[in-house]
Amino acid sequence: MSQDPVVLWEIKQGSPLWFAVRSCYLTASDFSTVLGWNPYKSLTDFVNTLTTSDPESCSDPSIVEKPVNQRSEIAMQWGKDHEEDGVFEYFLDKFGFDESTWPISSPGLVVDYNRKLAVSPDRFVGDDGIVEMKCPFVKAFYKEGMPLAHKAQIYGLLGVSNRAYIDYVQWTPYGGILVERLERSPEFESDWLVMKQILETFVDTYKDVYARRRKYVFSSALAM
Repeated sequence: MSQDPVVLWEIKQGSPLWFAVRSCYLTASDFSTVLGWNPYKSLTDFVNTLTTSDPESCSDPSIVEKPVNQRSEIAMQWGKDHEEDGVFEYFLDKFGFDESTWPISSPGLVVDYNRKLAVSPDRFVGDDGIVEMKCPFVKAFYKEGMPLAHKAQIYGLLGVSNRAYIDYVQWTPYGGILVERLERSPEFESDWLVMKQILETFVDTYKDVYARRRKYVFSSALAM
């Protein structure tokens, strides 16, 4: 496994500071868009937002996480409302009833060694693992398995965080949890290398935009 160092920002996910700092990097939630795997957002729309947004607005979740339509907004809220339910059931299933023994932590933002890509895992599992929780709005497991858009995020979470495995977990109120594990196999490393090159090329193309954001964030937003 690669031992390239990462930077861990221990800031609360969803806070204004978290939104501000993550705006300085290409994050896992947008990897699928840059790779052309996102059926809900085009690369053209993403680039337009990236290049026209004021750095000051990057800490405002109402702007950063603006849903594409009402159904998307409801689905996003459903996932947020039930993430803790899924996390609890996952750790209960894996580690038993004594919560004091659960090897769980909540990372803020993980930045890769090239300072171009960043991810925010839902939870860390011990020293080696990640769990990423999905709560499908259809309230049933994805029939065709992991959606392609999720694959980009999952690969990015594992690749950037430099951990040994990630558990992709689906939770529904009726079916419990479904766990799919991805490990850092040679096949993963090969696929991630290709994906990472595409993502980093995108960041290099818009390096001036990200530089302006970093200048604003690290000179003023950190005082919030």
